[in-house]
Amino acid sequence: MKKIFTFFAALLFAGNMLAANLNLTYAKAVLDQEINNWLFLLYETKPATVYDDSYPYVYIQVPAHSETAIAGTYTNVDPYNVEYDTSEEDFIHADEVSDLVITFIEKGLYHYAFTFTGEDGEEYVIDIDLPTEAYTNYEVVDIDLTDAIEDIRVDGKTAKTIVNGQLILERNGKTYNALGTEIK
Repeated sequence: MKKIFTFFAALLFAGNMLAANLNLTYAKAVLDQEINNWLFLLYETKPATVYDDSYPYVYIQVPAHSETAIAGTYTNVDPYNVEYDTSEEDFIHADEVSDLVITFIEKGLYHYAFTFTGEDGEEYVIDIDLPTEAYTNYEVVDIDLTDAIEDIRVDGKTAKTIVNGQLILERNGKTYNALGTEIK
């Protein structure tokens, strides 16, 4: 059965702000073992290789509580660890983020549900099933994901900056590139 992947746009609350419309089709989950985080990249177009990024995409980073499971509820997500990247130079950080809920559907298919308000004032609503591949530190070796972990708590902050057009992450006194590789 062929799955249809959609992202919906809706009126929010009593206001007249529309939810941003994204056409997400693929997710990449990357386990960064050095900082014990899952990095989720939700793409409109699947990248050609594991090392490539295909713009636009939604980026969300949360602490990992398992090396083989991504399903569960991630609470207290740090808004600075969520953004919508439209190009290498253009991205929108989140100001507010709901819980991220990832539900295991079947091997290689997960449901992602969360909302965030960007610094642009737009509300981004993600409620979609996405084929998902998982990697460790962007190595080509796949992680065989299992199902659920519930009630995951997110603590700590990661600072993100753009240096010479590259995303740089700083956490716990260490610096990493967008691929999760430590920069010395």
